[in-house]
Amino acid sequence: MDGIRTCAESLRAACRGLDLSAFRVLLENTAGQGACIGHRFEHLRDIIAACSDLNLGVCFDTAHAFTAGYDLRDEDGLSATFDALERNVGTANVRAVHFNDSKADYNSRVDRHWHIGLGHIGREPLARVAAHPKLSHAAFILETPLDEIGDDERNLAMLRAFVSDEQAGDPSGGEKSCSTSGGLLR
Repeated sequence: MDGIRTCAESLRAACRGLDLSAFRVLLENTAGQGACIGHRFEHLRDIIAACSDLNLGVCFDTAHAFTAGYDLRDEDGLSATFDALERNVGTANVRAVHFNDSKADYNSRVDRHWHIGLGHIGREPLARVAAHPKLSHAAFILETPLDEIGDDERNLAMLRAFVSDEQAGDPSGGEKSCSTSGGLLR
């Protein structure tokens, strides 16, 4: 695929001469609008393979995955999504999660982030994503709109509740990093 080859060549050119020993470049899955690459985990796998000399990882975007055809709304869909993610890029390589709901419909390939629990993915499915053990090492970054004052606080409170619920059942007191434009939550 020409787009994947061009992306890999561009990444290598952009990183040429940089010391990346302590730095990892993350590739984010896309919603797949138009002819955009990156909406299939196979695309990310192929870009990473073509750039084996670079320290690359993945940023998993929940809204992008959903509108690209990965159904996060039920246990089977979430399991299939994480199986595909593991098979193609390895969930250990997912270093960040852009955590958001979707204003766009499932498999629409439209990129429209929305407030946590108020979109087409929904509260319970997003709670399962936040609590998923295969993402316990990843930083969660809210990427939700700011339509009115207090939106960031409401979205962060929702994510905090998901993380608190997860940790309440974790005897080790596991920790997850979460951030918004306003700061970092541990």
